[in-house]
Amino acid sequence: MARNKTVLSEKELFEKTADMIEFAMDAKIELRYGKGDNWVKFEGRDEATSARKFVINIATPAVKGIGQYTGLLHELAHILYESPFTPIQKLLKRWGHTDFYFDIYNVLEDARIESHLTQNYIAYKKRFEKTLRDLGKKMDDSMSLEKPANTLLAIRFMREDLVIDVKHYQVFRKAIEDVKRTDKFGALRVLLSIKKYLDEYIKDESEEEPDSQENEEWKNEEWDRTKVFPELTEQYDAIDELRKVGNTREWCKRFEEVMKVEKEIVKLEPWRSQNYKKPVEAQPLNEEQKPLNIDNAKKSESEKCLIPLELTKTDLSEAQIDALLEKGKIQGAEEFQQVCDRLYGGEVLSIPKNIRMLQRKKEKSTINQKIVKDLSRFFKRLKMQKKSIICDTGYDIDLEEYIKNLVKGTELNKIFSEDVKDTGVSIVLSIDASSSMRSYDRIDIARELATTIFESVKGVSKIAMRGNVWGGDANGIAGITEINNQKDTEMITVDDEYSTTPTHSALEYSGRMLKEMKGNKKLLIMITDGYPNGWSKGKRIQTEYYEKVCKKSLQKTLRITPHVVIIQVTQKHQIAYGMDWLEEKCERIFGAKRVIFVGGMESAAEQSIKLFKNFLKKNSKDLF
Repeated sequence: MARNKTVLSEKELFEKTADMIEFAMDAKIELRYGKGDNWVKFEGRDEATSARKFVINIATPAVKGIGQYTGLLHELAHILYESPFTPIQKLLKRWGHTDFYFDIYNVLEDARIESHLTQNYIAYKKRFEKTLRDLGKKMDDSMSLEKPANTLLAIRFMREDLVIDVKHYQVFRKAIEDVKRTDKFGALRVLLSIKKYLDEYIKDESEEEPDSQENEEWKNEEWDRTKVFPELTEQYDAIDELRKVGNTREWCKRFEEVMKVEKEIVKLEPWRSQNYKKPVEAQPLNEEQKPLNIDNAKKSESEKCLIPLELTKTDLSEAQIDALLEKGKIQGAEEFQQVCDRLYGGEVLSIPKNIRMLQRKKEKSTINQKIVKDLSRFFKRLKMQKKSIICDTGYDIDLEEYIKNLVKGTELNKIFSEDVKDTGVSIVLSIDASSSMRSYDRIDIARELATTIFESVKGVSKIAMRGNVWGGDANGIAGITEINNQKDTEMITVDDEYSTTPTHSALEYSGRMLKEMKGNKKLLIMITDGYPNGWSKGKRIQTEYYEKVCKKSLQKTLRITPHVVIIQVTQKHQIAYGMDWLEEKCERIFGAKRVIFVGGMESAAEQSIKLFKNFLKKNSKDLF
């Protein structure tokens, strides 16, 4: 079934698809629409959240033969299946002929990520097959098809008829198959398996074209070109930008053009050649060499990638190569399953690097028996009622389900609401434990509230209840304690080391907890008495920027449940000093309908119970 653009626009589809990958990979992805090719670029880590940041350019207008959405899916797959471009580029510099090898690696890596992306989704498989065929139609005999990168491209683009007579065609054909569904280093594994054939090609080309070796040496000179040829600075900057975004073909083409100009300049002004170092001959990798610990200059020190030791060696036997390829397939299957678990549940999500799990000091918990009795009577009054599920008949379109199924490429007709029975609810109570929560016994009231709710839902199997307590330090670390049962409520206390209010971390972590829970309907209640503020490296993050961070975190949580309520306890001194800006700013971040302002913690507890009851009454009609 084709997508109805009146239900979901093109850009909305792009954003929703990127959002899914953001959540799965704990990343921030910015989509841009610009001229040229589709590309993805890593831009370090976010100051507030430590999440990896990526920019994706969606070619506008689209590259001929590549639809914009297909291009986006391809670039997102590089993020999802963790293409290690930077460490590979570093490694290949040791081999010499870097561009030659990297072109081949790039073809193999594209085949690898697409094999994973299309593994489960028929719609994606058809989409990419069509794109590959369309690109194959653009190939002809005028291309240098004997060049290994082009031979591999012809095979990948389903034009084997053009290269069937090329030397070692069967080797390259096998390489495309070998790389499919392998781990993130799978393309390097396959590159190692065909390296002797590639080296043979380089040797043959060097004998036929003596200038090719000179060009390679000239390109790999270790010198500052902008100092030797300042008049070419603009061209160097353009080439560097192409290199950063991974546009290898255009980068190589531009570099070849600039090298010709450089050589002409040196002919006229020989003194310039004295301003650079002679090339260092590439050395073979030793058996004892440690695993490469390589990070991009743009990356933070925490963003590193280790290449396994066995993949840094080139003098491998056939048996060793076979073992490497087999290991790549096994690890590839494991990595694919991990990605599926992150995307669609089934796995406890890894804890982000800016979160530290705390074992807080304990305080005695008390139970409000009046509320327990009231809730017991409330449960008795609940009767079997109907609710909506998603199916392929009915009258109302569920937009969230439509987007989810569209991105998966399956069940586009299964988007209508129809009345059947419920399957239970999941609730997370998230409690701010910053230093201000000590005032007016707020943290004690919050502890009693949580204990009372846990006591009330005992014996109701279809109500899943969890909670968390949180605060932050000056370095941007959020200290979080999970509350998974009534006994854990004793840890709803304030930790002096984590005295700030990192609301974004609490929102995202609460969303993760809800994602792990099985109830069909999910509710997040967050109680806080402070304005959201983020810290990093001992300094407060600019308010305007941090508001955007919180909005983004809220959107991530809303993808898990639309039922998010913030109970904002207004502090007395804020009212006394006319700090009415708090209400305006909180509504700007969370939305006016999503935030409730109360004058004290007692009111916050009352509102929480009210929300709890209303949610159960509205959404859980067969709890017993």
